[in-house]
Amino acid sequence: MSGDSKASLAAFRDGLREARTLAARPGADERARSDFALSLLLVDGMLSQTGDAAGAATILAEGLPIAEPLVAAAPADPQYRRITYFLALDLGDAQPALVDHADALAAYIAARDGAAAALATDANDGKAAGRLKTSVGKIELLANAMQVARDFSGALRTLD
Repeated sequence: MSGDSKASLAAFRDGLREARTLAARPGADERARSDFALSLLLVDGMLSQTGDAAGAATILAEGLPIAEPLVAAAPADPQYRRITYFLALDLGDAQPALVDHADALAAYIAARDGAAAALATDANDGKAAGRLKTSVGKIELLANAMQVARDFSGALRTLD
């Protein structure tokens, strides 16, 4: 990791610490929790760039349970939907590197379902349609990886 990357990661981690503190305050509102989830996503991006799949998966696993209730409480909020989608999709991407196909599938399904819900809200949302296509494609790729790993029953369950 270059010096610039280390400095960037340190800055993102500082921001994450602040966002975590603000979101944990009594009476913290949805925007504070959204900022925290977004901060987790930013740190994930840095960790993923450095090849730290385990660190990225840990960060993402923390973020998804924060973001999903935001979408449940305000399903029309596009920012909450996007944050949740990318947390789920990135979590799915991190899991195969850790050879955890079941968790990857669960994350990709969460991303797919979130994109489908956004598209159901607005059938003309081209970005939601693209996210739905991407998440379904990731599920297909995961099934292929499972087949290559000779987990044929897992690959079939993935495609169900």
